[in-house]
Amino acid sequence: MNIRRILVLFLIIISIISIAGKCSKTLDVVTIKEKGEDKKINDTYTMGPVTVDDLFEYISRKEELLILDVRTAEDFKYSIIGHIKSARNIPLDELTIRYTELHEYHAVPIYLIDRTGSKSVQAQRILAAHDFNKVFVVEGGMIAWQSAGFTVVHTDDESF
Repeated sequence: MNIRRILVLFLIIISIISIAGKCSKTLDVVTIKEKGEDKKINDTYTMGPVTVDDLFEYISRKEELLILDVRTAEDFKYSIIGHIKSARNIPLDELTIRYTELHEYHAVPIYLIDRTGSKSVQAQRILAAHDFNKVFVVEGGMIAWQSAGFTVVHTDDESF
């Protein structure tokens, strides 16, 4: 191996260590019901992710939960992708101010969704910083939800 390759490998290792260090905040162990058995989850900054199939199952079982859509209000109401009927909308850029509106959901699982799942990871970090410890990112976001054939709403049928 030449010096250049060694240097690149060294920089990659340092980057990985740096990223791991930034995600070192450990959340409490959370117990959720899954298929009748307790499932313990203990992770760093992330609680999940969960698939759209998992979320659909939790909704179908009428479990106490909150679906928080962090897209802009316009995307939530008017996007061709639509939104989940029971979802509440707080845009990511307003979450640092409006997280207090979620106080009543502090003890229940919160499932974060956006268009593809990327903004949900940022929202998860914001909520974790405010001691919400049952926060899950929905893999693939609304694109995955719609692709799976699950029902979406295309208008602002529910107001929160």
